[in-house]
Amino acid sequence: MDYQLRKDQVLAALLLMLLTACSPKVVSPVPETAPAVEQFSFPDDWLGYWQGDLEIMNGGVVTQTIPMALDYRQEVDSDRYHWAIIYGADTIAGRRDYYLEAIPNDPGHYQIDEQNSIVIDGYHFGDSFVSAFMVQGNHLSSVSRRDGDDMVFEIYMMKDEQGRETGGGIVDSVAMPRVYSYPVTVRQVARLTRR
Repeated sequence: MDYQLRKDQVLAALLLMLLTACSPKVVSPVPETAPAVEQFSFPDDWLGYWQGDLEIMNGGVVTQTIPMALDYRQEVDSDRYHWAIIYGADTIAGRRDYYLEAIPNDPGHYQIDEQNSIVIDGYHFGDSFVSAFMVQGNHLSSVSRRDGDDMVFEIYMMKDEQGRETGGGIVDSVAMPRVYSYPVTVRQVARLTRR
């Protein structure tokens, strides 16, 4: 009898371990002792003239390096900001002058006006300012992130026609959504310092 009882207990324990190992994991909350993330005030902590080298990568390989700069400053007596990006050594021909404006009653939401009928939405999240848009069949994701005294500027590009569709099936009587993934074909990244 004792042998049968122990055998049942061992089988129950093994079954419990198997079920636990195959069940979804519950993410524990971040412990209170975790280091605090440095908070930056947007757009104030982004203001200034930032410069460095932009690396352009295709297939994980740097194919080109060019100078770049960001020139961010507030307009006098206005809530608008000059929001310029400068590509290349020619700081006049390579300059793209935009304006940044906050969206009223929508904290963290901004619009970048390219002054040519194109307006791109951007969003502030902690240490990052993020925008995502599509142009001429290309999905682009742009992130400028404060990193201590530096700013990291990144753009990722994905081709729309190269997307792959998965999902859409039934798994364990649950309808799975269709998911579209895109190969990242270009990455641009620069670590910029304020002048």
